[in-house]
Amino acid sequence: MLGLWLGAMALMLGAIVGWNWLFRKVAEIDITRSSKRASSPEMQASLAAARKSLPEFWSRMDSPHAGDTEFWVMVEVGDSWVWLQNLSADGATVSGSPVSGPDDLDERLTVSVNEVLDWRYKSGGKVVGDWVSR
Repeated sequence: MLGLWLGAMALMLGAIVGWNWLFRKVAEIDITRSSKRASSPEMQASLAAARKSLPEFWSRMDSPHAGDTEFWVMVEVGDSWVWLQNLSADGATVSGSPVSGPDDLDERLTVSVNEVLDWRYKSGGKVVGDWVSR
């Protein structure tokens, strides 16, 4: 009986770990971009629009409206583009926790605000920004 119970627990644990790995890989596909893609004219236009509108993002993050959540910025780490969440910014740098990305990332990254590639937040459940996904 104990062997059956242990087998069932091992199967459930394996399923949980497997699903966690799968969800992580799906998230990486959504937020990790190759530098080659960044060279397309469309992507360059999206990145330029994101950078141009970055002051709007910082202002909204500093004074969020009711229903505003999930303020994130995208930065380049190595050859990956990574979304950062739980942000803090001081005007010169921004720090955040990687949403997903390469496994060797620190728990919290700090970069120059000039390194921000894109931004997004949710307002009333709708995503605002996220220029590279348009």
